Amino acid sequence: MMMPSPWETHGVKPDNIFSSLDKWLPKGGGLRGSECKVECLCAGYYRSLDSFSIALASQSAFTPPGQQLHSYSRQDDASYLIFKAGLSDRGMKSYLSRLQPLLLWFIEAASYIDEEDDKWMFYLVYRHVREAGLPRYSLVAFASVYLFYCYPDRQRPRVSQLLVLPHYQRRGHGAELLQEICSDLCSDPSTHDITVEDPSETFVRLRDFVDCRNALRLPTFQPPTIHGPFQGVISAAATDTLKLHKTQARRVYEILRLRATDRSDPAQYRDYRLAVKNRLNAPHQRELQEHGRLSRLLDPAELALTHPLPSSSSQEEHLTKLHGAYYQLETEYRAVIERLAAS
Repeated sequence: MMMPSPWETHGVKPDNIFSSLDKWLPKGGGLRGSECKVECLCAGYYRSLDSFSIALASQSAFTPPGQQLHSYSRQDDASYLIFKAGLSDRGMKSYLSRLQPLLLWFIEAASYIDEEDDKWMFYLVYRHVREAGLPRYSLVAFASVYLFYCYPDRQRPRVSQLLVLPHYQRRGHGAELLQEICSDLCSDPSTHDITVEDPSETFVRLRDFVDCRNALRLPTFQPPTIHGPFQGVISAAATDTLKLHKTQARRVYEILRLRATDRSDPAQYRDYRLAVKNRLNAPHQRELQEHGRLSRLLDPAELALTHPLPSSSSQEEHLTKLHGAYYQLETEYRAVIERLAAS
């Protein structure tokens, strides 16, 4: 008995994938008449293998838009270049229209960037090699940063999206890119602080590593100062020098204080745990204080209805959650410390 061919469709028509892709991919599909350096590389997607081959052969003419900020190497024959570009840089708008679909495919809940808003800044990593004497640039990673206004005359850059292409992941390219973003923005005197839009867990770990590595270069984050309270010189160094938002500054402080804490010393380890738990418990303490304030303004029935005091059982549950939150946080902090030790 003959087996049916795997290519038989039994009358089922294939989906029109082009109609689905057309909604997201850039318009175009062939070389432009001028065949300028950027546009010929970024002329849309191709439905013909012959057209694609022609476009592929022209890639030696491509040069990245913007200005080069940094270069580094890995264990191969290539060099890696980091460029910074704005939408006013020649060819960047056209190039961005080809980059944007990657965001939708690789970043959950990503959205398109407004190509007419000049507050966007882009940082891109390229793998650079020479083949037959000609330069070849391959995209490795890119990030988008939006420059928000900060009263009265400063800016608050927000890292919106950062993507390392899958075949380049776990090779340190994300750390190199984020480090260069931080270095470039910190060197700008108009930068108030650097924030991040809705970071994923992976990005949180990356950011912790880069920020902690930068902080370790400052004597303020070394013993004995790091064992002191966060307020004062430590907070000032994190916000003024590293341009960290106060929430991230506190997290970096806690990671590096744990790094410097001798866990075999019961008193020192206890002091550290109490410092972190006091921060985690601060919202609950504010709730109790609010209850006390309202108890002087409302009668008992109204108070019980609008702002009931937590019961002893709920207090015990709160303490259990507090302990769990602390140990989860310490586990995250230890992973950063291990990476710092290996770097």
